[in-house]
Amino acid sequence: MAGPLRSAPPAEAAPLLAGAAGLLLLGAAAWLLALGRSAGPEDAPLLSTGAALLFAFAGIAPFAVYRLARAGASPRGAEPDLHDPLTGLPTQSALRGRLEETAALSRRQGWKVGVLVLNLRRFRDVNAAQGRAGGDLALRLIAARLRGAVRLEDPVARLSGDRFCVVQTALQDPADALRLAERLAALVAEPLDLPGGTVHATADIGIAIAPDDAEEPCLLLTRAEDALAAARGSPTPAILCFAPEREAALRRTLELEAELRIAIAEGQFQLHWQPQRRLSDGELLGFEALLRWNHPTRGMVPPDAFIPLAEKTGLIVPLGAWVIRTATAETAGWPGALKAGVNLSAIQLRAEGLVETVAAALAASGLPAHRLELEVTESMLVEDGPQAARVIGGLQALGVSVALDDFGTGWSSLAYLRRFAFDELKIDRQFLRDLEADPRVEAVVGAILGMGRGLGMRVVAEGVETREQADRLLALGCERGQGWLLGRPMPAEQARALIAAEAAPAAA
Repeated sequence: MAGPLRSAPPAEAAPLLAGAAGLLLLGAAAWLLALGRSAGPEDAPLLSTGAALLFAFAGIAPFAVYRLARAGASPRGAEPDLHDPLTGLPTQSALRGRLEETAALSRRQGWKVGVLVLNLRRFRDVNAAQGRAGGDLALRLIAARLRGAVRLEDPVARLSGDRFCVVQTALQDPADALRLAERLAALVAEPLDLPGGTVHATADIGIAIAPDDAEEPCLLLTRAEDALAAARGSPTPAILCFAPEREAALRRTLELEAELRIAIAEGQFQLHWQPQRRLSDGELLGFEALLRWNHPTRGMVPPDAFIPLAEKTGLIVPLGAWVIRTATAETAGWPGALKAGVNLSAIQLRAEGLVETVAAALAASGLPAHRLELEVTESMLVEDGPQAARVIGGLQALGVSVALDDFGTGWSSLAYLRRFAFDELKIDRQFLRDLEADPRVEAVVGAILGMGRGLGMRVVAEGVETREQADRLLALGCERGQGWLLGRPMPAEQARALIAAEAAPAAA
């Protein structure tokens, strides 16, 4: 009967095993050498050679035995490393153990515990500018700042790539956690001197307090992460404490995200089409594709209810690719030179493969590239200038038109009009609301029209809702418009019927 299985030797035994192997080989070599001295002429060379080989193995074998013993000491299922190799900070696994100990002690002593989770905002930009080595150095510097800002008994851990956690033990006043968070945010924001130049980082911070927000350590950490998620939704770096109402809102957001993923997989989306017309005679020039979500229980969900979430989660990339494929396929069936406009997201501009996605859609549909117009906003150019320039150049190289959407609502920098050779400017609808009542607005619209003509760009006015607005735009020299006066968004089948109806008189 076989005996019980023996466990692997502990890691501490590896040096002893290696040393024993070396001594055994040295002893065997010495014994052969002694035999060689007393042996006859025929056997002496063979014994000497054997002794030399054993001396050589005695120098190599201990290292091999050491490595094998170390490997055997870490069987499958062993605990993961407890310290992050890059920063030297405890890992999330180690933090959980410390947090459990701290929570147990605080319950006995009647203390509070603060958990602060920090996430570096847009740290990928540091990696992009400084390279991987520069990004790693920045993380080490930030980790050292965090560690140096708190007491020795307060754990600091690296949870993931650019996410850290600080546990504030023996907390007397919850306001102290907020003060510490402000101090940590200020430390992170101090300049980082790297070999590739000085960079600046910022952090969002979420805070949860035990026992106020949770007593169980894992739940406490989760609620700090929930607060962080809310902080990351702010347009600027933020510090937020856990709030139950935010947890309910986050739960609803997570539910909507799950439904959004299902909707993409099941094809619950459709495009509606809003006409774009020539103002002088109402001739149909094309349509803008507008995304709609036909939810199985909620009905038609408006874009502003799901597009921000799609952008935040990255789902806008596959969703946007579907829009491009569907829009090109639909437009390819239209007669004449009617064009289709498709809005792009900043996330699509940042993601790899947009130009390839558009090229593949054009090839699959057979749509001539000049009949597709992709619309970007000024904010995209501010946030992602170099990347936007590369992508826009690649799209225009395909023959696709690129329009600057919502012009006048963002930075309105003339530098962007000079740097990017846009094919079209779209005047934002907010200007049209006051066009007739405010002479200054009329002057601004006139200036935009003149600038567009001077730069060789088409200009389209969005939000044309009254005949008076259309007449005033015509008087200012605006030739194209889009808005409810000229046609409301409609499903594809209605757009096809409209095209056929307006083509019939021309054919006659």
